[in-house]
Amino acid sequence: MHAYGLIVFLIVDFSFCTFVLARPSKTAFALAGAWCVLRIIIQIGDISLGPSFGLTYAQFADYLFNPAATNPPNATGIPGALIDIILILEIVVIWTALKGRSSITKT
Repeated sequence: MHAYGLIVFLIVDFSFCTFVLARPSKTAFALAGAWCVLRIIIQIGDISLGPSFGLTYAQFADYLFNPAATNPPNATGIPGALIDIILILEIVVIWTALKGRSSITKT
């Protein structure tokens, strides 16, 4: 079930990307930035799912966000490094959206 949610996130991400590239406007940048803020909140909220996997909140946060962790059967850094890269890219999109909104004159 979690994989389906990730697929939906990917589809929405590409939709926002297409929207911003096709019609760069203050609204498009604002929506892309807001989506990334929501994604960050959702990813941090994933920590609350720890007990359903038999882990404490701290253990699950370590599993999700620690790029140096080894979590068998995953390789070192999986999923931590990938999730951290996604978070960094979302912050970059938020920053770009803020800069883009200030440079666009039409709405």
